[in-house]
Amino acid sequence: MGGWRLGRFIPPAILLLTLGLLAGLLGVGQIEAGLKPLTLIVTLVLFAVGLIAGWAYLTDRKKVETALALSEQRLRLALDAANQGWFDVDLRSGKVTISPEYARIIGYDPDGFEADVPNWLAHIHPEDRDGATAVFRACIENGGPGTTEFRRQTRSGDWKWIHSIGKIVEWDADHRATRMIGVHTDITERKQAELALKKSEERSRLAQEAAHVGVWEWDIVNKRNYWSPEARKLYGATDDEVPSNEGWRRRVNPEDVPLIDAAWNALREQKEFEVELRLILDSGETRWLLTKGSAEYDASGNVSKLIGVNLDITERKKTEEYISNTNSMLVEQAKHLKNVNAELEQFAYVASHDLRQPLRMVTSYLTLISKQLNSQLSEEQQEYIEFAVNGARRMDALILGLLEYSRCGRQTESFRSVSLADIVAESLLNLNTTVTEAGAKISVAEGLPKIRGDKAELCRLFQNLIGNAIKYQRPDKKPEIEIGFGEKGDRWVVWVQDNGIGIPEGQRERAFRIFQRLVPKGSYEGTGIGLAICKKIVEHHGGRIWIEDATGGGSIFLMELPNTAPV
Repeated sequence: MGGWRLGRFIPPAILLLTLGLLAGLLGVGQIEAGLKPLTLIVTLVLFAVGLIAGWAYLTDRKKVETALALSEQRLRLALDAANQGWFDVDLRSGKVTISPEYARIIGYDPDGFEADVPNWLAHIHPEDRDGATAVFRACIENGGPGTTEFRRQTRSGDWKWIHSIGKIVEWDADHRATRMIGVHTDITERKQAELALKKSEERSRLAQEAAHVGVWEWDIVNKRNYWSPEARKLYGATDDEVPSNEGWRRRVNPEDVPLIDAAWNALREQKEFEVELRLILDSGETRWLLTKGSAEYDASGNVSKLIGVNLDITERKKTEEYISNTNSMLVEQAKHLKNVNAELEQFAYVASHDLRQPLRMVTSYLTLISKQLNSQLSEEQQEYIEFAVNGARRMDALILGLLEYSRCGRQTESFRSVSLADIVAESLLNLNTTVTEAGAKISVAEGLPKIRGDKAELCRLFQNLIGNAIKYQRPDKKPEIEIGFGEKGDRWVVWVQDNGIGIPEGQRERAFRIFQRLVPKGSYEGTGIGLAICKKIVEHHGGRIWIEDATGGGSIFLMELPNTAPV
């Protein structure tokens, strides 16, 4: 550009210098020819003017060239300092010259770097090559500047993002571009940051969508609102709706507007707020939102901006409503069950008094008849009376068993810490006559644990198990019973082992069902309620009971009880 401007002054300067030289030659010739002094003076003046003009031209051109070189040097230093590399393309030969900084960016030695336009384009990422080529050609056609961004392969094979600006600076006589210069800036870090931000925003969007969380912002000072895509979904907003505080507020259920006003007033004293409210969408759907946010304040302490999130809690609210309704229903059912239990207790009272009284009368009068008419009754008639008396006694035993079964598990207020060693000792004391008559041998492990439970129920449990172990015994053996325990994590395992008739594996679950007798009625007495009562007591104390085979015959009744039974 500078050379082109200087060229406008070259023809006059050369002309004056040429005239001066010609005048000087003529003057010398005139001196030799002996011409007049005036003619000689004019000739010498022309010669002097030509010399001065030529010298001035040469001096100015040198200054311009020096200034231009200094300017280019400063420009290159500035570009290097700014981590920008320059390039210079000779469009006639296709040769590309690059700056040291650009060579450093792409990993080459600038002194040994040789490249041309095809080579330069070949090292652009395939996905970016067509776009960069189009910008390069457009710049040649219109002179530029042309701007583009692309990935350029380094010498090591890595890819760096380049921001490129090029411009045509020289043309030939036919106005065809012959030279392009430009600047390349390494923007890899910026692009990586943009990519990381994009990924972060995408992850945030996906997280918001998955969790039904919408982000919002209200710039009160500048009167600007922002709703994230998920927030728009929560509000039921259309794509063309401009976010506004009025647009959000009109969707709030009128009953919940006071909650918003209360939260706004509270912002004067606190920076955060949390409100649960209902939105009525344009579709008529009601949606519950949990709105959480924080406030920013200006220098005067006034709220200048609100930033927060909306969480869709509609399903949670439905669940809470369902649970509330269920709890109300359970409360009503509990009241009903309480009434039913009261009726059952009344029935148990009637069963233990009113129902048993006629049975006792039947038994008593049949016994009197048998005694008074003993000599007059045949053996068969006496057997009939005995059947009737035994049936009445069994009925009475069944009523007592049902009464006992119905009472098990109804109360938990009596639960307290009890020693199983004391429970077993009391049970054996109650069974003392039975144990003595059967000649039973009973061993009790030392250190039986303490648990929380009902003393009366636990006594009934061990009396039933020990009593059954004595009752269901082989005729040729004396009962041998072992009571032991072990620890299993946070639970106790207590057992009662006997050497009796045993229970087949297939009948063990059935043994705990009410009225289930596993032996013929004539061989052993029983109502089929005892083990059902045991199971109910153990479960009432938060445990379980089961049966296993004992070594050498018999059965082991095992009970797993928690260290702390439920209250």
